[in-house]
Amino acid sequence: RSLSMWQPLLAYGLKATIIKPIMPKFGKRGITSRDVEATKTVMDIDRELVCKYNGYDNVQDYYCDMSAAGRGDEKGIERLQGAAVPLLAVHAIDDPIAIFEVVLADEIEKTENVMLLATKHGGHIGWPQGTKPSENRWSFMMDIAMEFAAVAMEEK
Repeated sequence: RSLSMWQPLLAYGLKATIIKPIMPKFGKRGITSRDVEATKTVMDIDRELVCKYNGYDNVQDYYCDMSAAGRGDEKGIERLQGAAVPLLAVHAIDDPIAIFEVVLADEIEKTENVMLLATKHGGHIGWPQGTKPSENRWSFMMDIAMEFAAVAMEEK
C-alpha cells in the first residue's frame, strides 16, 4: 500500500529538494537525469540512485549497512553490542515506513551504549507537534538529540 500511496509523493519531494539540486554530483557517478526521472518510489530512489551513487551492489546491502544491527543476525547483533559510544535510537511505534520490530528492542536492552526512545506515535523522520506542525519542523528530534548529546558528554 505504501508503494502506491505515500511513496510516490515522498519520492517526488526527495527528487525536487535533495537530488536535483546536487545533480552534478550524481552525474559524476554515472547517474543521469533520466535515471532520476525514472524513479517513482523511495525504494526506487534507494535502489537506483543511492546504491549506485554509494557503490552498493543492492538495496539490501545498503539497508544492512545503514542499520545499527545490520541484518539483525548474529553478526548484526554483535555490531550493535559493540557500539563504543552512546547511541540513541528514536523510533515511533506507529512508524509508517519501518515497523517497530526492526528496532530489536530486546537486543538494545542487552547493550551497554545503546538506548531506545520509543514513542507511541510519530513519523519516520519527524514527529509533528502542535496545531501547525510546519512551524516546529524538526524541533522534537533536535531537542532529543541535543539533550542526549549533553548527557552523554557529561558522563564521558
